[in-house]
Amino acid sequence: MPPDPHRRGYAADPWPRPTVATSVLQSSRGPVEYAQAGDGLPVLYFHGTGAGNDIVFPVEHRLLDDGFRLIVMNRPGYYGTPLACGRSAAACADLAAELLDALGIERAAAIGTSGGGGVAWTFAARHARRTVALVLQCAQAHRWDERRWLPQESRWLLPALRKPRLRGLVHQAYFLQVRCLPWLQGSVLKSMCGPYRDALRDDPATKELCRLLTRSTIDCLAQTAGTRNDTDLFLDEDWLQPGTVACPTLVIHDRSDPRVPVAHADWAAECIPDAQRCEPSGGGHLIWIGPDADRTHHTRVEFLRRAFGSP
Repeated sequence: MPPDPHRRGYAADPWPRPTVATSVLQSSRGPVEYAQAGDGLPVLYFHGTGAGNDIVFPVEHRLLDDGFRLIVMNRPGYYGTPLACGRSAAACADLAAELLDALGIERAAAIGTSGGGGVAWTFAARHARRTVALVLQCAQAHRWDERRWLPQESRWLLPALRKPRLRGLVHQAYFLQVRCLPWLQGSVLKSMCGPYRDALRDDPATKELCRLLTRSTIDCLAQTAGTRNDTDLFLDEDWLQPGTVACPTLVIHDRSDPRVPVAHADWAAECIPDAQRCEPSGGGHLIWIGPDADRTHHTRVEFLRRAFGSP
């Protein structure tokens, strides 16, 4: 067998940059920037908070290798999609449905990662007949109404985040911190991988992934509206409730994820009947690395193919 580029110590680039076609859809709400790559089973992918669709393709290149077509819009407020296109998760989900219409795709699977989880399940709820399956990856599923739903390192900020004026100051502090990330790679690894930091700190694939995430997050500072709006959604919008989603669902979450507490995955599984759980260990918020990365990917591929009825 050829060596697996995700295994520690492999010299090749573990996060190749696939050929991506970037376009703009003139939707009913305004321009929506999106990119797509791959041929085969269509997957509508909702990126996380603080990074646009550019990070998705190198991180998820294995889905392309396994015969999936990734369609990733920049959510409102990110890069070329103005926030005016839709501030709510429902508006973003409806934009995604318009995008599928424009591409001539009747049905697709939906994947939501981290802060994109809210839009993914909202799409599955609002466009149930078009949703083949739902995958929630280290994803948020509950409103920030208590400290336990926030990232471990940010829970003390909840009282300030609840006050609009102070919320703006918190954002400014965050954006200043992002600009310092190239010199704080140890901090990035800790915030993403938590207790696995020491085991992963010398792993080439992990270091390169952290570098890519840092670059994408810094690039997003050119347009901060999306990150700001995501915080508003986390704090103010209604989130997943029992009976909202009925399609086949896979919930992937490391119980030691320091960015999105596992309580979100537990809540999602409680709300969605017969949701399948996958609990990798070793990567924290970065489910694409660590000793369980291969198993997680294969579980996801098998789940998606089964939902599409594809061998």
